[in-house]
Amino acid sequence: MDVIWSRFRRLVSRLHDAVNGRDERYREIVEHAPDLIFSHDLDGRFTSLNPTAERAFGFAPGAGLGRSVFDVVAPEDVETARRMIAAAVSGGSAPAVYELSALASGGGRVPLEISVRAILRDGVAAGVQAIARDLTERKRADAQLHQSEKMEAIGRLTNGIAHDFNNLLMVVRGYVDLIAARVDAGLPLNGEIDQVRKAADSAIAMTRQLVAFSRRQPLQSRVLDVNGVVAELDPMLRRLVGEDVEVATVLGARPGLIEADPALMERLVMNLAVNARDAMPQGGRLRIETAAVPAGPSTEAQVALVISDTGRGMTPETRNRLFEPFFTTKEKGRGAGLGLATVYAIVQQHRGTIEVESEIGRGTSFRIVLPAARAAAAPAPAAPVAAAAADVVLLVEDDAPVRYLVQTILTESGYRVLEAADGPSALDVFARHGHEVSLVLTDIVMPHMSGRALVERLRPLAPDLKILFMSGYTSDVIGNHGVFDSSVAFLQKPFAPDELLRRVREVLDAPAALQRA
Repeated sequence: MDVIWSRFRRLVSRLHDAVNGRDERYREIVEHAPDLIFSHDLDGRFTSLNPTAERAFGFAPGAGLGRSVFDVVAPEDVETARRMIAAAVSGGSAPAVYELSALASGGGRVPLEISVRAILRDGVAAGVQAIARDLTERKRADAQLHQSEKMEAIGRLTNGIAHDFNNLLMVVRGYVDLIAARVDAGLPLNGEIDQVRKAADSAIAMTRQLVAFSRRQPLQSRVLDVNGVVAELDPMLRRLVGEDVEVATVLGARPGLIEADPALMERLVMNLAVNARDAMPQGGRLRIETAAVPAGPSTEAQVALVISDTGRGMTPETRNRLFEPFFTTKEKGRGAGLGLATVYAIVQQHRGTIEVESEIGRGTSFRIVLPAARAAAAPAPAAPVAAAAADVVLLVEDDAPVRYLVQTILTESGYRVLEAADGPSALDVFARHGHEVSLVLTDIVMPHMSGRALVERLRPLAPDLKILFMSGYTSDVIGNHGVFDSSVAFLQKPFAPDELLRRVREVLDAPAALQRA
């Protein structure tokens, strides 16, 4: 670092010499330098500015000469500038480096790193020479790093709670479904059951939202049509925003096919609709548009989703912080500040971009662009198929309530279930009944032996064995255990009984070659 600064100071010194006419060879460097190079007299009046400095301070060529340097210093940094100049004058010709903000030509602030030194004539200070570097990009990079570190910390916290919450919520939601299936449809008890189900679904959605904005949620992608997503959500969106908000959906003439997680796409649209509703407390208009964007000479085909409102709009300051986790302009208790952070994370996960346009009093528009899919849309999931008489599932799950719930769902659907609480126990069960087992349904993160390690022990014994992994952990933990690949059958907790049965049937019916991970 000392060597770098030494070289920098030598360059600064030579550039100072050029400005003062002592080295003609460097005048062209000064004129074309990307940094701001200027000088002023002891009264603070500019005596020279290179074109970069003139543009930064909003001066026409030559118009800055004679103007006060304090006219372009941010008011809060004027005293810092005075001390900087005084130190340079009293300290002689050795450059010193400071940071302060200048007033930009557009009215904003420009953070600058300034190297200053005294201009000496006959050993006496006659003025000050300065070279300044715009720190805007570096500050932005620092802010992004800070944001990344903050997201990483929140992600670690999320990672710690997601597994336990997912297991608990899965048990609650699963038993609610089982109870509902056993209660006559006409009984009043169904109303109470439905309330419990809704509460569980809200808790599940909150957990998924926490995981989503930390960008750690495993994607369960398939090819889907954005037009279909919006059309299916339309009735719910109208109820969500209320009667005083007009909802207009303008769907593209061509299908907008993308490869995406359907649940996350629905969450994205819902969050933006809620944000629009909250921006229009007196009512207004919510417009949702989709469009397939053809490939261009240098761009691939894309799909655009635009969600606009006629609400209050946002200030530039609010817009700059819009996607920060926990940032909200709502009253205390009206929002956690996760909605738009989640939207941003979902877009990033799907390799898309999001742009925001907003004007106070005129409303806000979010434009999301996602890569178009290269394949046709997948058919809708079929209803769960009943188990064949010979289907035997080896269930490996260390959480006893979850294990009992899954065992109950499978047994009531006709499967024969063998249970194990961990990997070593599963090996013992398989040693006795391996010839009967059709499918191993195993958790990934377990004490003593991971699900992946268990499968590696079972493969030599039964190469064509069908495997279905499940977990309530987030994707980074799953990846650390060697299971995060599109070729691996995976079920994210919490899952509903129908989802479990459908996935089990899919894996059992799949060719054995597709199951070798």
